Amino acid sequence: MEKNMEEPILNSHNKAEYEPAHTAEHILNRTMVDMFGCPRSRNAHVERKKSKCDYLLAECPTDAQVSAIEAKVNEIIAAALPVTVAYMSREEASSLLDLSKLPEDASDTLRIVRIGDYDDCACIGAHVDNTSEIGEFRIISHDFNDGVWRVRWKVIVGPKSEEMAQSFPRHKERPAHRQYPFQTTCELSGNTSRNSSAPAESVNKIS
Repeated sequence: MEKNMEEPILNSHNKAEYEPAHTAEHILNRTMVDMFGCPRSRNAHVERKKSKCDYLLAECPTDAQVSAIEAKVNEIIAAALPVTVAYMSREEASSLLDLSKLPEDASDTLRIVRIGDYDDCACIGAHVDNTSEIGEFRIISHDFNDGVWRVRWKVIVGPKSEEMAQSFPRHKERPAHRQYPFQTTCELSGNTSRNSSAPAESVNKIS
């Protein structure tokens, strides 16, 4: 992304994410928080070919709910929302973000990634500049065990999404002092989790 300010010194980051999938993870996390009131993913493995995320839920989502999750993520992708970045102090961010899981050695300046008006998250990873670059989000399979719902998914970036991506300019990062009037959670934080003693269920594969 282009920057309109000098980038502050942040914690080191040695992982090269696949930008479409990593951005889709942000959208999936926000969708789960909004639909189920759960924390963002507590354990995620995001890669180019396929990814998985774990969510703390009271019960396994129904087939209808799984379809609704997939549809909502694709709705946000199709909305062609800009993905922008702002830098702000931890003190300033504490009024916008739940920083309860922020590492103790985190820098005093935080990098906030915002996806339109849908999601904002403290993150130092790589992302696309517009959700239109992500492609299609598809849930492959899911299972539920001891209060943890694991969903396996992938993004399919085709010629259409690549063509759409070219039509959007590179988005500049927002100034560090910009205030955002929206609720926040992030990959390093989350809402209060639900406890569950629901029995394990078999893997549900999605065709």
